[in-house]
Amino acid sequence: MISGVIAPIGGIIKFVGYLMGYEIAGITIEIEAFIASRPMQYLPISILMGVLMFLLGKVLWKLTIKYINAISQKVIIKRTGRGGHS
Repeated sequence: MISGVIAPIGGIIKFVGYLMGYEIAGITIEIEAFIASRPMQYLPISILMGVLMFLLGKVLWKLTIKYINAISQKVIIKRTGRGGHS
């Protein structure tokens, strides 16, 4: 989820630098052969990728919490012997 917040910030920094006449070469997006090097390309792509990464991170975080709860319930059942598997 943190990357989902950082990606649009990088796009905004690159775009503002472009408007002020600076070229920030360290901030790029490379997907296979496609390289978003122009700030006009980079800003919308970074916002879209940021939203996707944030949503994916949120879903995966919820799945992680569900998994931890399921595993901890199994451990509690094994320790108390109430699993019905005698």
